[in-house]
Amino acid sequence: MLTDARDVLNQKVTEFEITHDKVQNELREMSNSVSDLEEQLAQTSHEKRELQDVLNNAKSDQALQLQEFRAHQSAWEAQRTMFEDNERNLKDQQRKLEDEVSNHKREIETYLQT
Repeated sequence: MLTDARDVLNQKVTEFEITHDKVQNELREMSNSVSDLEEQLAQTSHEKRELQDVLNNAKSDQALQLQEFRAHQSAWEAQRTMFEDNERNLKDQQRKLEDEVSNHKREIETYLQT
C-alpha cells in the first residue's frame, strides 16, 4: 500500500513536472510574442512619426505654394488692371486724335471753300 501511494505520488510529481514544463514553454512563447509585439509597436510608432513628418512637410509645402500662388495672382490682377487702364487711355487718345483729325479736316475744307 505504501508502495502504491509512492507510485501514485511519483506519477503525480511526474505529471506536475510535465505540466510545469509545458507552462514554462508557453510562458517563454508568450514572452517572445510580447517582445515581438513591442518591437512591432516601436517600429509602427517610428513609422507613424516619419509619416507625420512627411504630412507636416507636405502641409508646409502646400502653404508655401498657396502663398506663392496668391502672390502671383495679386501680381496678375495688378497687371490686368494696368493693362485695362492703358487700354482705356489708348482709346481716349485715339478718340482725341480722331476728333483732332476731324477738326483739321473741317478747317481744311473751310479754308478750301474760301
